[in-house]
Amino acid sequence: KGIKTLTEEMQNIAKSLPAATRAYKVQKKAKKVGFDWDELEPVWAKVSEEIGEFKEAVAQKDRENMEKEAGDVLFSLINLFRWYKISGENALNRTNTKFRQRFLHVEACVNQSDRSWEDFSLAELDAFWEEAKVQEK
Repeated sequence: KGIKTLTEEMQNIAKSLPAATRAYKVQKKAKKVGFDWDELEPVWAKVSEEIGEFKEAVAQKDRENMEKEAGDVLFSLINLFRWYKISGENALNRTNTKFRQRFLHVEACVNQSDRSWEDFSLAELDAFWEEAKVQEK
């Protein structure tokens, strides 16, 4: 009776953790009992399958199913990242930081002009974005 089932262990993963971290931990626990692919190719195929299902839900304009399928896409991506020993949480945090830095450059360019945001086309704003990318290197 003192032995927990895998389902109980999964339920004990703190709900306060970020969702990407929880997904990673759930997948690692499933792997412990052999519920994981033996090779990488099916993992990539699963990501493609889930993206296809999400596109189908979008085409049907089914909001509830879109959200479910979006979650499946994220879950399958976290699984893929796990195979490469990448933390989805860390990767996304790095991208959030990078986006913010680039956006600060775009904002500075807009503020230095005599124009408002609405006066810029997306192409012009994207050119500022590309400048920020070049400056990173």
